[in-house]
Amino acid sequence: MRVKAERIRKYNMKLRSFNITMVILGCMISFVLLVTSSGATAYLNADHENMNQYMLFQKTITEFEVHSDALTREARSFAVTSELNYLNNYIDNTSNAMNRGAAIKSLYRYLDNDETLKYIKDASDAAEKLDKIESYAIVLVINANKLESYISNTEFESVKINISDKYISDDEKTELAKDLLFGDEYVKYEKILNQNISECFNTTSSELQEIQSKNESDMLLLFRYQQITNILLLLIIVIVVLITSYYIIYPVERFVGSIKRHEKIPVEGALEMQILAVNYNNMFDENVNKQNELSYEAEHDPLTGLSNRGVFDKINKSLNTNAAMLVIDADNFKIINDTYGHETGDRVLKSIAALLKKTFSDCDYICRIGGDEFAVVFNNVSEKQCDALKEHLKHLYKDLKGFDNTLPAFSLSIGIAYGNNKDNVSELYTNADSALYRAKKHGGSSYVFYN
Repeated sequence: MRVKAERIRKYNMKLRSFNITMVILGCMISFVLLVTSSGATAYLNADHENMNQYMLFQKTITEFEVHSDALTREARSFAVTSELNYLNNYIDNTSNAMNRGAAIKSLYRYLDNDETLKYIKDASDAAEKLDKIESYAIVLVINANKLESYISNTEFESVKINISDKYISDDEKTELAKDLLFGDEYVKYEKILNQNISECFNTTSSELQEIQSKNESDMLLLFRYQQITNILLLLIIVIVVLITSYYIIYPVERFVGSIKRHEKIPVEGALEMQILAVNYNNMFDENVNKQNELSYEAEHDPLTGLSNRGVFDKINKSLNTNAAMLVIDADNFKIINDTYGHETGDRVLKSIAALLKKTFSDCDYICRIGGDEFAVVFNNVSEKQCDALKEHLKHLYKDLKGFDNTLPAFSLSIGIAYGNNKDNVSELYTNADSALYRAKKHGGSSYVFYN
C-alpha cells in the first residue's frame, strides 16, 4: 500500500495544496471586490437615502391628499344628509390620521430649503382654516339634529357656536353648515392648500432628481469596474468549480456509487482521495474475506467441511414434494473413539465425509448432523431414481472395505426415506431416522428403506 501511495503522490495534486490555492484566490477576490465596491458604496448609500426620502415624501403627500379629500367628503356628506355614519367616518379619519394641520407638519422632516418650507407653511395655514370651517359646520349640524351625545370626548366638544348662529332655527343651522362647506371661502383655502402642496412636491422632486442624476454619472464608471471584477470573479469560480468537480466531487460520486453496489472504489481524484480509495479497497478485501470465512464457518462443519446441522434444518423445511433423504450413522463409533483416541475418531469422520462426497456426487446436499451422524438429501427425485439409490449404496459399501488401511475398520448403517407429498416430506427425516433405527437393530452395516 505504501508503494501505491508514493506513486500516486508523484503524479497528483494534494488537497492541502488545493485548499491553500483556494484561500489565496478567495483573498484576491475579496481584495478586488473591496477596492471596486468601496467607491460605489458611498454613492449607493446616498442615492438609496435620497430615493427613500423621495418615496416616503411622495407617500406622505399622497396619503395627505387622500386624507384631505376624505375629510372634505365626509364633512359635506354629513352636512347634506345628517347621517351619523359620515360623522363617525370623519371622527375616525381625524383620530387615526390626525387633522390636516398636524398631517402637514409631518412633512417638515423631508424639507431643508426656504422655498419648500414656505410652501408648507402656506399649506399649513390653509389646512388649519379648512379644519376650523369643517369643525364649525359639523357642530352646527350636530346641534340642529340634537346629536350632542355622539360627540362627547371628541374634538367637537371644544367648538362653540357663535351667538349670532346659536338662536337661529335648526334648518337655518343646517343650511349655514352647507354654505360654509361649499362656499367660496372653503374652496379658496382648499385651492391654496392643494396648490402649495403640489408646488412643494414638484420642487422637492426636482432637487432629488438633480442629486440622483449627478450620482448616476459618478456611479457608471464604478459599475464598469465592478463588471470587470464580476467577470474575473466568474472565471475564478468556474475554475474552482472545475477543479473541485474533477478532483473531489466526481470521485466522491463514484465512491458513493461503488459503495452502494458493494464494490471496490476507483482510485482517482486528488492525492488524499486516491490514498483513501487504496486503503478502503484493502479493508474491503479484508472484510469480504472475513465475511466469506464467517459465512462458511456458520454453515459448515469445521472437521469434515460438510454442511452443518443448521443448514440441514433449513433444507428440511424447504424440500420439494419429491425428495429423498439418507440418514447415515457410523456403527460402534464410540468404541473406536475409546480404543484408538479422538484423533483417530476424527480421521474416521473425515473418511466417511470423503466417501459420501465420492458416492453421492449427484446429490443436492451432504450434511453432518450429529457426532457420527450424516445426511444425504436429494431435493427432486422420482421413485424410479430413488430405486437407483441402491446402486449408489452398493458402491458405497464396496468402497467402504479398505477405503483407508491406516484406519481401524468401521461400518455404516443407513436409513432411506422418500417423500411424494407434502405430508411425507415434512416427516422425511423422521422416517429416514426410523429406517436407520431398524438397520441398527438388525446389526448395522446395512441400509433400510422406509416403507
